[in-house]
Amino acid sequence: MDTTFLSAHGMHYGCLDIDGFDPEALLGVVKDARFEQRLLGPGYFRARAQRLVFPGFSLDRGTYTQPVLAKGMFAPDMMGLALASHCGEPMWLNGQRVREGQLMVFSEDREVAVRSVSPLWQWVVLRIPRSSLQAAVFARLQRELPLPQHGWRLCPRTADDNLKLKMCVQFVLQQAARWSPATSMAEASMLGELLLDAFVDALEGAAGSHESSRHLGRLEQRERFLQRAEAFLCSQDALQYSSRALGCALSMSERQLERVFHDVYGMTPKRWHQVARLNQARQLLLDEPRACVTEVALRAGFSHLGRFASEYRQLFGERPSDTHISVNKAKMSH
Repeated sequence: MDTTFLSAHGMHYGCLDIDGFDPEALLGVVKDARFEQRLLGPGYFRARAQRLVFPGFSLDRGTYTQPVLAKGMFAPDMMGLALASHCGEPMWLNGQRVREGQLMVFSEDREVAVRSVSPLWQWVVLRIPRSSLQAAVFARLQRELPLPQHGWRLCPRTADDNLKLKMCVQFVLQQAARWSPATSMAEASMLGELLLDAFVDALEGAAGSHESSRHLGRLEQRERFLQRAEAFLCSQDALQYSSRALGCALSMSERQLERVFHDVYGMTPKRWHQVARLNQARQLLLDEPRACVTEVALRAGFSHLGRFASEYRQLFGERPSDTHISVNKAKMSH
């Protein structure tokens, strides 16, 4: 479809289908941000990334078929409003459990670490400058709403899990996908206004609800612990996992470590370390087509090649040799 006229006025819709887990393709699924992603659940991965851009703000929606861990941050001049529009089980964000339909509000330049649990996961992110968001709030409500100056805020669940907002996002994306040379500026702009109004209504519904400072302190403490644990395990990528070494580094018992990792990641620290090394191996195969599978396995810390191939296939739904062949074929075709 040719929508050059709309693009010239800052309006654009795009859709990208990703077949097979590709961290590079997933890096930019949120506009002007970088989210490093790691596959956590077994099976062949597919995703659809949709983007709708209006003058001054944008909407991204991702639909994944397998659980992932995503880490990154929003642009320093943009706030983020997000929700999981579909997740059968609660996801985890910065150490906190988040249910389907719960609105999340992020201040500018906020780091985000999110883990999905459900095999089918769909998320939505609206990026908008603080001043533009408050202007939209005032235009609709004739007053401003409190927004976090730092960090992020998880809004409480609503009775209908923000069904109106989810339906609005679905409708707006469906209509934008049909944009054509015949679409007028007024029609396209109306979709943007409809979208902003729906997010403002969801924000208003959550206004006045705040977590206690004690609860927020516990969450921040857990988040710092997870960051230290991940940093230690990543520094041990090519080494065998040692629960004793991890416990000593974090001054925590093995039982406590197991409980926290099960709560937040749905797996033991040992499994987390193994999954991290498997993702590292896939990244090496994608980045270095000339490297042989054996070399990649050894660099990622796997000494038993048969076990490596089996574990790789279980996680990614294909053998490491299949990945190697497909990457080289793609390179030759270009």
